[in-house]
Amino acid sequence: MSAAEPRRAAEPVDVLRSRPDGRYEDDLVVVSARPGVAPGVSVGRRPDGRLWVRHGWRAGELDDEIAEPLAAALGPLTRDHETFGRAFTGIVLTSHPDAGAAWEGFYRASLARLDRPAGQRGYSEVYRHALELLPFPSAASVADLGCGFGFLALHLAARGAAVTACDAVPGVTGLLGWMAGRLGLPLDVVTGDARSSRLASVAADAVTLLHVLEHADEAAAATLVGEAVRIARRRVVIAVPYEATPAPLFGHVRTVDRRQLDKLGAGSGWDHQVHEHHGGWLVLDRPAPLRRRGPASPVHTCALNGMLNSPYT
Repeated sequence: MSAAEPRRAAEPVDVLRSRPDGRYEDDLVVVSARPGVAPGVSVGRRPDGRLWVRHGWRAGELDDEIAEPLAAALGPLTRDHETFGRAFTGIVLTSHPDAGAAWEGFYRASLARLDRPAGQRGYSEVYRHALELLPFPSAASVADLGCGFGFLALHLAARGAAVTACDAVPGVTGLLGWMAGRLGLPLDVVTGDARSSRLASVAADAVTLLHVLEHADEAAAATLVGEAVRIARRRVVIAVPYEATPAPLFGHVRTVDRRQLDKLGAGSGWDHQVHEHHGGWLVLDRPAPLRRRGPASPVHTCALNGMLNSPYT
């Protein structure tokens, strides 16, 4: 939102309300589908101050990668994350006359991106690398904190993991729970932040925080990592985008760099390593326990790196 742009309270979005006329509107945006037009998006400002978003995507043609062209179209007119979210939702809902079919097409297309050849830009590369860092038996459990649409959680559930998906946005978790049932994938979906009472008794083999820390200030990010370490029995996997400046349309409030990831890792008390792959990654492993050489020796030894004894390697 620009400095001259007034902030208006907006009604919650009913994400499962069908838009058979190909038109979505609320207090911030008006979204209309343009049948017969090539996939893409254009944005202008209406006389009433709302943004008018017009697109040519149909169900099956759009996935989570529409975020980039939508942000590029919105950028000259607004920096407001709420407006971005409503425009995104409106595009999906107007891609098909039936809301259920619209969201199912969006989810299936987004999940299918993992089948592309590796090495391309996009969120699918983030999910692919996260799965590579979680090569566990099918009986393992994972808690995905800040799950968003839940694509990683669904990929994990499809591979047989017991998954708890958590997000603070009720509309997101409601949609994810509904879609998981429609796709026939078992998920335990929790609405709340990492300190939610629903998560108080949760323990999992691994915890993921993918593209979450850039939405929180430094103190809140440290709290999130602390909660992840509390929940995880073995490993925590964290990913962030490397940005020159925060992207407010995506809800980013700060940038996170390698130094900050290393600081979070060192403060966790767990073995940690930082690397880069389509952004920054912090991997935490529970330290291996100290082991005695034998009853005659007072010397204790431990693994040089918790990764050596990790069930994930």
